[in-house]
Amino acid sequence: MKTILSFAVIAAAVMMPAPPATTIGPAAPSSRRANAATTKACQRQRLDMRAKQLARTAETAAETIATDENGSYARVSPAKLRAIEPSIPTTSRQAAGSPERAYVLTASGTPASYSIAVRSLNGNAFRIGRTQSGAIFHAARVCGTVESW
Repeated sequence: MKTILSFAVIAAAVMMPAPPATTIGPAAPSSRRANAATTKACQRQRLDMRAKQLARTAETAAETIATDENGSYARVSPAKLRAIEPSIPTTSRQAAGSPERAYVLTASGTPASYSIAVRSLNGNAFRIGRTQSGAIFHAARVCGTVESW
């Protein structure tokens, strides 16, 4: 039994991949720039993700308004969204102190539709809403390019 166990342990050790090579000393300047760029890209993605989460929260608040107003979205506004859900920031100053780091830029509605725009503190904007036909839409302006999300 000991022989079989030892063979299994040896086989497992042989099949393990080698650890990555490490360098000793400071990183090269070009790799520091690459790391800084990667970190910055990750921060932008986190801010965008939080802005999208805020847009979804605002969407839920808009649906709550419609429920309270017999199906009409006409009263959707940034102030009304914040009244329904106090955690929704509606100014950049409020956003700076919020975990979302984003705020509701605009919000408006008609009896059958609404549109909400959320801006991330990195400048990207995300729009969510309901069309007159009832379809939900998502649009984003990221780095000057309009896309769906």
